Amino acid sequence: MSNCLDISSLFTPPVNAKLVNNTLVGKYLVETEFHSYPSNYTCAQVVYEYDLPDPYRIIHPRDGITRDLMPSRLNLFVTDYSVIQNTGYF
Repeated sequence: MSNCLDISSLFTPPVNAKLVNNTLVGKYLVETEFHSYPSNYTCAQVVYEYDLPDPYRIIHPRDGITRDLMPSRLNLFVTDYSVIQNTGYF
């Protein structure tokens, strides 16, 4: 399955964290173990986990997170419905 939304240029150094956030918030995240997305989303509204840069971390509601700071790690905060709510580098 290919990604219709090309996000690769977002992660070319130097990374603009605000642009990353503005581009990804509101998109549906297809995690690795899933291969499809709900029919009410278009291909342009979807981000595939395998397109994310390493290191990254997906944080679901009620997930505990460690306090190990990694300024290069992309953190994705998603809703219970896998919609990206916020991003940050820490």
